[in-house]
Formats: sequence, structure tokens, C-alpha cells
Amino acid sequence: MAETLLQYAAMVPSKKRRGIVEAFAKTNPILEAMRFQDIGDAKSYEYNVEAALGGIGFRALNAGYDDSAKTSGLTNPVVESTAIMGGEIPIDRDFYMNAVYKGNKTSMKAKAAAKFFCRQFFDGNRSTEPRGFEGLNRRLTGPNLEVAGTNGGLLDLDVLEAVIDFVHGTPDRKRLLMGDAVQRLLGAMIRAQGGTVISLSEWQSQGKPKSFAGVQILDPDEDESANKILAFDETCGTSDVSGSIYVVRFGENDEEDLVGLARKAAQGIFEIEDQGVRNTTGNILVEGRVGMALHHPRCVKRYMGILESLT
Repeated sequence: MAETLLQYAAMVPSKKRRGIVEAFAKTNPILEAMRFQDIGDAKSYEYNVEAALGGIGFRALNAGYDDSAKTSGLTNPVVESTAIMGGEIPIDRDFYMNAVYKGNKTSMKAKAAAKFFCRQFFDGNRSTEPRGFEGLNRRLTGPNLEVAGTNGGLLDLDVLEAVIDFVHGTPDRKRLLMGDAVQRLLGAMIRAQGGTVISLSEWQSQGKPKSFAGVQILDPDEDESANKILAFDETCGTSDVSGSIYVVRFGENDEEDLVGLARKAAQGIFEIEDQGVRNTTGNILVEGRVGMALHHPRCVKRYMGILESLT
């Protein structure tokens, strides 16, 4: 019988419930900030992205508007594919009736799923993994991409502020996504340029700022294999030691800005199916249908090709 993560938690002793319920979102600050839209049993999600507003102009008394003002605007239809993501938990029959043990294993699998999803959020590539979904690096081109240099370049705070300004809305609704190494570089540059008046509350330990230009910084940390998700390991031209910063406005409601997609979003994104014991091994399936959608053309921008140094 399939259960949601929340329903399964109710079968586990109370001391273990909170860990299972929060295991997915709380594992990563980016997932915690992201709203997931419930797509029900749909295999894909269709929506329109605003491309151009209708024309506006003046008219004279008893005259009509020019043709340029007789337009209704333009929207681009988008179809987002979703992907089945998850894994199985084999458990020896000797432990299968132990609810605490099963709860711990399920929580671990949910954490792995959260970290895996976060990696795909950036690096998902259907040309190399057709069963997955497209991440930000495949989506962000043209005006949604700022490159530090053909073969990478130094972080420029003025450029970073312009990238932040590109994303619509007020600073409190935006988030800066970057790894800890890029955060340390940003902190060093702020101090080098005389940014010593920043209060202690705006800094983390190890010289990393909590925010920049009023925008909170989030670190995706590690994937399920303990590899840093945003590090100085990206390719830009001839350089393979560059990094990126992303500015994102996450949606607060359905069909707004950047949202995740999930089949059981209201119940915890992932379903758990206890498949019982066969021979000497029991099996638990942890699985969901997931993806993401960008509802606004200016809800996210990437600043890539950032180098730690020119040497």
C-alpha cells in the first residue's frame, strides 16, 4: 500500500516522526525555500510565460489608436516534463517488523532524495539522462545568463548587483544561491573594497556573508554522494575551475516565479510503498514524480565563469 511521507511517519514511534516528516525539505535550504505545486497524476505540466505586453499609445478625439496599440500581448506556451525519482530500501526480514529501524532507513532515503533533487535542480540534463528533468544550467541562456569572461574571470560586485537587479521584485523576495567557497570569495572582496561597516549579524563564520545587497544567501551544500553542488569545478571556455552564483525568486503561490512540481506536493512530495517481505528480504519503495517550472522570464539568472584567482 502506498503511503505519503506524512502518513508513513504516523506509523513510526513519536520520537522518530519529526525526522521523517522533515527529512526531505529540511535537508537543504534551497528545498526549504521552494514551493512545490501539486500536479496530481499528470505526467507533464503546461503553462504560459509572459513574453511581451500589449502595445499602448495615445489617440486623438474621435480617432482610433495606431496599430501598434492594437495588440493583446504575447505569451509563450511551455510544457514541462516531470521525472520519476526515488529508490528502494531492502531490509532483512529480521529487522522488517522494527518500526524504528524502518523509520531511520526511510529518513535516510528521503535525505538522499532531497540532495539528489538539489543536484538535478542545477545540473539536470535530459540529453545525458532522458529519464530526468532539465536543471537551471540547461535552461538559463540569453538575458538569463551573465558570463564573467570567455575563459572565466574575477567576481565583479557591480556585475553581481546588476544580476540581482535583473530578477524582478524586492530584495527580500530573492535568494542568492552559491557554494561556501564562492561565499568566502565574496566576503573577501567585500572586505577588500572597504565593506567593514557591515554588522556582525550579517556575517557567518569563516568570513562568509549571510546576505549581499539585501538578498539572503543560501548554500545547497552537498549532493547524496557528499560532493559539493556549487564549487569551483565548472567549465567556462578553457577553464574547468570556475563557479557560479544564481539569483532566484521562488514562488509563494502556484503559477508564480520558480516552483517545484510534484505528484503529491500537499502530502510531502514523496510516496512510500511498503512492498512486504519476499523470501529473506523486505522492500520499501520511496518515489515521487517531480520537476520544476519557471513562470516568469525574470525569476532567475545565473552569473557563471567566476574564478577564485587569475593564476
